[in-house]
Amino acid sequence: MVRNRLLNGSFEADLMEPWISLNGTIITDASHSGFQAVHLPGEVINSYVCHLIPAAPDESFGLSVALTKTSSSPAPPMTLAINYYDSAFNFIGYGLITHVEVDRIPVIENNTWMRVYHTSTPAPENTAQALVLVNTLPAEGAADIIVDDIALLTVEALGLAQPVHRVPQEPLGQWAQQE
Repeated sequence: MVRNRLLNGSFEADLMEPWISLNGTIITDASHSGFQAVHLPGEVINSYVCHLIPAAPDESFGLSVALTKTSSSPAPPMTLAINYYDSAFNFIGYGLITHVEVDRIPVIENNTWMRVYHTSTPAPENTAQALVLVNTLPAEGAADIIVDDIALLTVEALGLAQPVHRVPQEPLGQWAQQE
């Protein structure tokens, strides 16, 4: 069984709440769906958007993110992560930490987006919350990134997060499609 955990990833509010961001801003001139998205600047600064959610031991998650870049310059290095914490916010493990295939991120001028999907490992014992992170790393000459439609699905035992248009070939790992 798959159930949706995070529906506000389309950034349809004037404020980014409950999302937290470093150097990210809400934009209205480009979005994958709806009217707004998050702009993460490239170049030599780190930028991210993250969200803390309740989680329980043995829960696994499917993470989906829509990405595009603002120019033909190379995309900055990017990571996606799901980190597990106990009720006192002590780090207890990684559920997912992976790099995005940045050479596949398309340019927004064609209104083309790449949807990236990943599946986490089960949350360890004592998990009370999970932090979902979409992060760009500093890179000289890197394009800005636009992020939209972040979705997090709870995947129960032996289940897989099923994206709307594509089924993964393996239960863990990354798969992507251009839209």
